[in-house]
Amino acid sequence: MQTVLQEIEAKFIVRRPAQVDDVLRTLDALGYTIELGRETTHTDTYFDTRDLSIFRAGWALRCRESDNANNLMLKSVSSGAHTVFVRQEVKQPIADGIDPAARKLPAGPVADLLGKTGAGSKRTRLFTIRTQRTVYRVASGGPQITRLEMDLDHSVIEPTNARRSAPGRLAFTELELELDAGDIAGLEGLARHLVDDARLIPARSSKFERGLWAAGLDPEQAGKPGKRRRFNGKDAFVDLLYWYLGERRQSLERHRPIACEGIHPEGVHKMRVAIRRTRAMLTAFDDILPRKAARSLDRELKWIAGQLGAARDADVCAMAISDIHAALPTGSEAAIAPYVDYLRQGTLDAYNDLAVVLCGRRYRATTDSLDRFVSAGATRDAELTIAKASKRYVRPAISKTLRRGDRIGRRSTSRELHKLRIRTKRLRYLLDLFSTGQPRKWQATISALEKLQDLLGEHQDACTARQRLDAFVASLSARKSTRALWLATGRLMQREDDRIAACRRRFPAAWSRFRKAAG
Repeated sequence: MQTVLQEIEAKFIVRRPAQVDDVLRTLDALGYTIELGRETTHTDTYFDTRDLSIFRAGWALRCRESDNANNLMLKSVSSGAHTVFVRQEVKQPIADGIDPAARKLPAGPVADLLGKTGAGSKRTRLFTIRTQRTVYRVASGGPQITRLEMDLDHSVIEPTNARRSAPGRLAFTELELELDAGDIAGLEGLARHLVDDARLIPARSSKFERGLWAAGLDPEQAGKPGKRRRFNGKDAFVDLLYWYLGERRQSLERHRPIACEGIHPEGVHKMRVAIRRTRAMLTAFDDILPRKAARSLDRELKWIAGQLGAARDADVCAMAISDIHAALPTGSEAAIAPYVDYLRQGTLDAYNDLAVVLCGRRYRATTDSLDRFVSAGATRDAELTIAKASKRYVRPAISKTLRRGDRIGRRSTSRELHKLRIRTKRLRYLLDLFSTGQPRKWQATISALEKLQDLLGEHQDACTARQRLDAFVASLSARKSTRALWLATGRLMQREDDRIAACRRRFPAAWSRFRKAAG
């Protein structure tokens, strides 16, 4: 007889160990009793067909190997409302050596349910998630008793064959509160307390969905290699433009859960790129697009980009923590610890603020407006071809970039180099658009532009790190300052100044290569 269990849980991302102590204090203040239980380890290996037919049917198939048992499991992948997820689970014990990638699964409830979904039988291994789990038993008193299992999971995702552009290995810490007894409203109320008091970030996706992302598996594209639309120079330019805007809109939605959770900086990066590309199109083609609607959208997207930018800047600095230790003499860890804590706290604050924005009404209103904008389609210049449009728009954009870059000299400010970086990005997005219909024509220019952008990006990262150091030093009080800390921050400032100077020395050669390629 098949047994389908219901799982009701709230899930949160833990970015710092101290947040666990905040959770325990919050639970204690709310009158919950907390009992530390067992510590366990388990390994989940996920399987699906090449076109992810099991996932499309609403399930994730996994084999769990734990300390004392092996189980084959199907778990529904429906999204949660707010921070509480309600999922169905089917589980059956299996013997050692059973391969879920085999054509025929062992008889039991998992095989029975898979058969009903119509999912294919040619399964393959997707990724493995190894988890160290600490279990707590949590209960509230009073007339309405609530019992929970609280799991603190330290997990690592290892994709089997990650695509080249995929994040690959992914490590994160997650706190799960699973309802054993009580009302779901009580769990929702507790979840709000943990967000407000312990500043936890609600999980927006399951471990399985993160595994797909880490491996570079896009459920919308899997098994559909011919889905991407192809253009040539004779096609109508407005068709290309609106297709391109629609693709950017999909990218925003695809990467929003990862950006909210802040597990990997790529989520924020991809959303920023999607917004910058969209804004570049709205600005560059305001003579074709509905001008009033385009300008209104641009203002709102600029606001979202600013929120994402704060998280990205914090990420750039926090990712450099290992480099910071490497740049200092052995034994400097204690001296520089206040600055490392400052960076980590800055990242935590930025992502908490970002999660509020990306789940808020203003963000949703903006993306709804973008959906309507893209769906409405073109109103002007329907006869303009891609080839003719490239002559009309690309050459003036290249000329503007060349004029700005030619003005860069030894005495140019960092702000002037940053403005050139913004200009090269806009040109890159324009060339990417037209290269969809004319790939060979723009290949050399794009290649040289990418190298120039990398250099300007490195320069900007060094400037951002230097500014963060200045802000940290300005925040110090005499009480918190030590001679060792001043020496360590001084060395780091010098390192960033050296990076900035090295980028400036390399700029003339990179600019010359781009200028030659741009013709």
